[in-house]
Amino acid sequence: MLSCPNSFDEVNVADTSDNLPERPCLDYVREHAKDVTAALGEAILKDDPALATATADDGMTALHYAACAGNRDLARILLRHEADVEARDVRGNSALVHASHGGPWKPKCDDVTVELLLRHHAEVDLFSAAMIGRTDLIAAQLEQHGHAIDALDRHGKTALWHAAHNDQFDAVKFLVERGADVSLSDPVGTAALHRTSQQCSDELIKFLIASGADAHLCCHVACGDEEGTRRALEQNPDAANQIVYEFDAKGYAIHSGQLGTLRILLQHGCRLSEQDRREIRRIYANRQEIIDELLV
Repeated sequence: MLSCPNSFDEVNVADTSDNLPERPCLDYVREHAKDVTAALGEAILKDDPALATATADDGMTALHYAACAGNRDLARILLRHEADVEARDVRGNSALVHASHGGPWKPKCDDVTVELLLRHHAEVDLFSAAMIGRTDLIAAQLEQHGHAIDALDRHGKTALWHAAHNDQFDAVKFLVERGADVSLSDPVGTAALHRTSQQCSDELIKFLIASGADAHLCCHVACGDEEGTRRALEQNPDAANQIVYEFDAKGYAIHSGQLGTLRILLQHGCRLSEQDRREIRRIYANRQEIIDELLV
């Protein structure tokens, strides 16, 4: 097996077989998936073609990691070397699922890798179609398989949940227009709107609220809805101190960069915790005037 370097900078593609520190190739791809060049990928697979289908301890293949990183060139090479497009990791996720959402290596769904996987006949169900935002595929799934639009996946989540989680606004609108339940909760009691308030756009959150979603104060805060924030506080003042999924209202305002709604909460009497203060200093490190205003 070809050994791989400890860092991508050490690679000399012209000489990929001599004097390289020993390290399993799959581990290298896992750690440096974003940086593996086409030439290096070809060299690795030429030395050991079986690596195209090898799995790590988490069940992920190199194709999973390439999809997760948005490394389209590496994904093309792996598929050319007969990587299994339907391989599943220990959580049951395919490379298509990993390509569909953001993460540490990419900010959002990688449409190019998604199309590449689809051309290689990646399996699509109602939930993955929602993840990648393909309304045509959602419609086909609903028609072809007779899915109830609020069907649950193996984790108890709906297509609307997945579309909102991946910030697929067109898919969200399509599902809502088809009658999706905007307030249906997942197994831990969190609806699409609440769970995704940090991941999706302000526009998407406001659309779900306007569509009748059961919106907590935190949802209004996270999308900068100042009128809705004031209204929610009037209706239930105690909501300001409630934790929804992972933050209270102040936390959502801070992490979503919503200064307007954060000011409303502070005027309402909310107090910043030490954690809140640390996050404000971190997020607004280059805006001393904001720090001075909030941390008086």
